[in-house]
Amino acid sequence: MADNWFISLENFKSIHRLERLEGRPITLLLGSNNAGKTSLLQALLLLKGSLAYPEAVLSFRNDLVNLGSFRETVTQDCSEEGIAITTGEESDGKEVWRLLLRVDTQEGTLQIRECELDGDKRKRNGTTQQFSFRYSRSLSVEEPRTKYSEYDQERASKESQVALKNLRWRSFLPYFRTARALNVSGASQDLQTFFSSLRYIGPLRVYPERSYSFQPPPGSDVGIDGRWAPHILRRADPEKESDQLQELRRWLGPEGFGLVEDIRTRQVEQLPGRFLLEVKIQKQWVNLRDVGFGMSQLLPIVVESIFHSQRFRPSMLLLEQPEIHLHPEAQAELTTFVIEMARERRQRFLIETHSHYLVMRLATEVRRGKLSPDDIAIYFLSLDEKGHTQFQLIPLEKDGRLPPPKEWPEGFFDTDIKEADAFLFTSPVHAET
Repeated sequence: MADNWFISLENFKSIHRLERLEGRPITLLLGSNNAGKTSLLQALLLLKGSLAYPEAVLSFRNDLVNLGSFRETVTQDCSEEGIAITTGEESDGKEVWRLLLRVDTQEGTLQIRECELDGDKRKRNGTTQQFSFRYSRSLSVEEPRTKYSEYDQERASKESQVALKNLRWRSFLPYFRTARALNVSGASQDLQTFFSSLRYIGPLRVYPERSYSFQPPPGSDVGIDGRWAPHILRRADPEKESDQLQELRRWLGPEGFGLVEDIRTRQVEQLPGRFLLEVKIQKQWVNLRDVGFGMSQLLPIVVESIFHSQRFRPSMLLLEQPEIHLHPEAQAELTTFVIEMARERRQRFLIETHSHYLVMRLATEVRRGKLSPDDIAIYFLSLDEKGHTQFQLIPLEKDGRLPPPKEWPEGFFDTDIKEADAFLFTSPVHAET
């Protein structure tokens, strides 16, 4: 499957210290409300959204997330320490790139206190050079990892000072004004590729409209509330029967979720400049607005995964509560869909969920041998006595088994699962006759 990723956080909302969360192709976040699950997603969305506003270090109000301000985001009583976010990707157990960013407002405005960027810098001849960029307000810019002789140490220090004078920032990414100074624009390519391929769908998708305008969507994705999914479907050419359309129909049809027999967009002469989104149920075409709400909640997820995953480059889809308005069978089938997207299209998923059906289907697929436990990371989040988020990894055995219920953290599974487990594995007591 796809390569892994990781993230560490300090003083981000309720997450006071997250040493390192190892993300896998399929990563689940479980826990009670207000435990900090959404905060982890918001940290990634803060970085991605800020790249669209190069004049600001971080944009706490951007197109993907609204955190208010630094003061509203930093953990209570930790503003002097600042917020720190570390993230990156791994391949074969080695870091491909890593970003450490620490910001604070000690000088009155949001400032970068510390920035580290590690990775491979690509040269014109196709070769790569390992680099390390280091910056802090108390230190200076450091050159790439180059072996200087003792004689050259003074020259290296002078070049570093020149680089510091020419240092500029595009959002939280460094660049330099002069061609002679250290150029890390190519070095940040992996980071920007990661965030450009990161997409997000929120917990509440919009209710279907009776008809849609031909207005093109502002971007290439379905949007955080899924509102652009019908427009993406309209742009697909039905006459060519693209592989994506065929795959979409297969998953929505009897072989997949079993919700509809077919799906189409249709222009109506009586409605100039508008089109309909229709589904086929029991051999009749009906408007999507007239079918169950679950279908409209599921459609943006399926469209986003199928139409925007790339078979040769890992992408990541962040989902909040994808199970909303889906019956248990569809929730379990959604997990099978996620597994296939991860296996066949190298797509990664970070899913915040309350559904134990997703967990159980993952475990079942591991037992069937269709999935490795190394492809899955299940984290349970809870609050300690100080109100800080704690992360606990829930491991899966090679045969898909979860730890025994007595080792589950409080609130890991719904009460009905624990009651069912107790009923099935508790020896009956026979009353005396």
